[in-house]
Amino acid sequence: MRGGIDSNMINVLAIYGSHRRGQNSDILVYKILEGIGSNGTSTERVYASSQNIKNCTACEGCYKLGRCVIEDEMQKVYKAIDKADIVVSSSPLYFYSVSSHMKKLIDRCQAVWASKYRTGSSLISKKHRIGYIVCTAGEPENKSRFECAVKVLELFYKCINTELIGSLLVSNVDILHVKDSEDIQQKALEAGHLLRKNFILHEN
Repeated sequence: MRGGIDSNMINVLAIYGSHRRGQNSDILVYKILEGIGSNGTSTERVYASSQNIKNCTACEGCYKLGRCVIEDEMQKVYKAIDKADIVVSSSPLYFYSVSSHMKKLIDRCQAVWASKYRTGSSLISKKHRIGYIVCTAGEPENKSRFECAVKVLELFYKCINTELIGSLLVSNVDILHVKDSEDIQQKALEAGHLLRKNFILHEN
């Protein structure tokens, strides 16, 4: 057993950061999930744009209580993160960073950080998770800059005890939509295979 969860079940959390469903970054996450496969997996999907998640107000309530005092949909996200074995997060670039909805979700994980480092209670389990990120940009590859978005997502994963094992950073989607790029979709599919393989290797 893994924290009371059937060790034969892989719990996958997909966090979609795009403002629009079914577009470039979403498609790549779908392909990653296809690569992970449905056999022996349970997948939970969080769409940051559709969740009733309020902004972090820096009230510092979590510094004292080890949890967020704001009662909204983010409480369900904390539970989804806690359950997850594999986390896949995605976002298109906005001013070289993640989308506003994705950043809002990440900022609310200040409560996770506070629970670990201020109160020692840990809002989520300390089990090892593995993760992957997807970012897309409209600009050509020679102009796209993913560094800021990647750094934000790296710190997010560190906070939620998730080892980042890979990323798919795709430029020029304003010209070539990923639905028309079999090569990029294949890379996403292979990323899913990699995630499943890494998870099984780590568990064994």
